[in-house]
Amino acid sequence: MRFYFQDKAAGNFATKCIRVSSTATTQDVIETLAEKFRPDMRMLSSPRYSLYEVHVSGEERRLDIDEKPLVVQLNWNKDDREGRFVLKNENDIIPPKAQSNGPEKQEKEGVIQNFKRTLSKKEKREKKRREKEAIKLATDGEDAQQLKDDSKGEPLAAEVYKDNQKTFYNALYPIQK
Repeated sequence: MRFYFQDKAAGNFATKCIRVSSTATTQDVIETLAEKFRPDMRMLSSPRYSLYEVHVSGEERRLDIDEKPLVVQLNWNKDDREGRFVLKNENDIIPPKAQSNGPEKQEKEGVIQNFKRTLSKKEKREKKRREKEAIKLATDGEDAQQLKDDSKGEPLAAEVYKDNQKTFYNALYPIQK
């Protein structure tokens, strides 16, 4: 599974992919991610991290410590939703009452727009893939109908091969005189 971590100091995102079992809790995942993202900083301070699921709509939800992130992600498909997991340092999170319309809000909106853009690209690719599959299925059905040319219902290719069997053999193994 892919996880994102926003680096407030650098102003960018880091991503890591880790293998998560269906029995792993949010706490297990947070501990692993803290080691992966910031092994050197972990020794200097003891930050508190939380795992959030963020969706295209901008909806954000903090996962409980005992929730299972893999199960949460699998439920996104059931609900036709796209999302990402973001690891956040609780010390960096501004309480809702203290939020303003300043640079923090603009930064958050920029992050949400970035997520929306990436997810909409994925949706477009998925839509194209579905359209190609539908076209392929439609053309496969037409091709199958065209191949049944004989009244016996034998495919046309089999008839052509049967009639020209010697020709095919001769093309593969020319007669030497």
